[in-house]
Amino acid sequence: TNEITEILKKYTDHTKKIRLKFVDPNKNPGFTKQYTKDSENLSLGSLIVESGKRFKVIPASNLYNFDYSNPYQPSVTSLAVEQCVTGAIMFVKSGKMPVIYSLEGHGEERLPFEIIKQLETENYELKSVNLYTSEMPEDIDILLINSPQRDLTVSEVEKIRNFLSNNGRAIILIDLLTGDLPNLQSLLRSYGIALQRMALVEGDSNHYIQNNPLWIQPDPGTHQIVDSLVSDKMPVIMPVAQGIEVLDVKKRSLNITPLLTTSASAWGKTDLNTTSLEKTKDAPQGPFNIAVAVTDQTPGEETAESKIVVVGNAMFLASELINSIPGNANFLINSFGWLQDQKVNLSIKPKSLLTLRLNINFFQTLVLSGVVVILIPLGVLSAGLIVWLRRRHL
Repeated sequence: TNEITEILKKYTDHTKKIRLKFVDPNKNPGFTKQYTKDSENLSLGSLIVESGKRFKVIPASNLYNFDYSNPYQPSVTSLAVEQCVTGAIMFVKSGKMPVIYSLEGHGEERLPFEIIKQLETENYELKSVNLYTSEMPEDIDILLINSPQRDLTVSEVEKIRNFLSNNGRAIILIDLLTGDLPNLQSLLRSYGIALQRMALVEGDSNHYIQNNPLWIQPDPGTHQIVDSLVSDKMPVIMPVAQGIEVLDVKKRSLNITPLLTTSASAWGKTDLNTTSLEKTKDAPQGPFNIAVAVTDQTPGEETAESKIVVVGNAMFLASELINSIPGNANFLINSFGWLQDQKVNLSIKPKSLLTLRLNINFFQTLVLSGVVVILIPLGVLSAGLIVWLRRRHL
């Protein structure tokens, strides 16, 4: 399309190191075969980003973001050209494709399609592992634990502990459950933190949305993961979150940084069997940490360290939330980037194709109508009258 072509030409206008070439796959089948596997074919509109012997194919469908609220008729909402092309350029330049292994076997949630697509755009490879039946994979770069519904076994925790102690990287997202997870808690405690099994209720109306104090808009801390969210004014929403306590007694090698925190007006609802949000006298008082970043420095080695991101919530990645609140998805993507020692977070917003409607109330309608129907015609009439009077006396 013309919009995609215009975006691609901006790359060539910016630097002479990038060249743009259009090839018709129907007229040049020999050209496209070198970029396909087995019986696959390149579709019209696909992009090929190539540098030396490395290349990455971007299917035409990946250049658009879709709204799947109506599964029978998905609609295009925005262009993802810059995200895809920039990610492909970074891949062909470095050739690096980090592997994320998602833990399975405990009722974990699958990442939504939108997140998987964005991770693939950012050159991550997604796989799964069941540590109850297998060992930690050799090609693992990041371990993802996404909302387990049952506790891990002692053996699984030991495998994770060994992985992390060898400069491993992990992100742990844990929803609030009525039951405890003692083995997982023991792993977290060895890194100086613990889950606070309570529903966080925000007492400051400026820190929650939809008139629901459980849907918290936390304050970002000072960290690479959230810095770009602050500069781009992209809030994060955490629905029904639990707190993360920083333990007083912990290893000296640990560095724990709050990423997302509630206001001081927040309080903890410890009785999870009731729906009442009435604050009790013994309710714990905020502020609470909802997400933290942990580093464990290897003694005597400045560049060797384990990294963990822990979030007391996983519901923030629900499709309906990440489609309406971009900060939620970017928080996760930025976390993976930090775990991979990326120095900066490359945050590229998709180009919206939606026609936004201006909603105005009845009073605003009357004011605008008066301006258009009365004031503007009176102004034109007055100007004409002034001109006529001046010419009359010439």
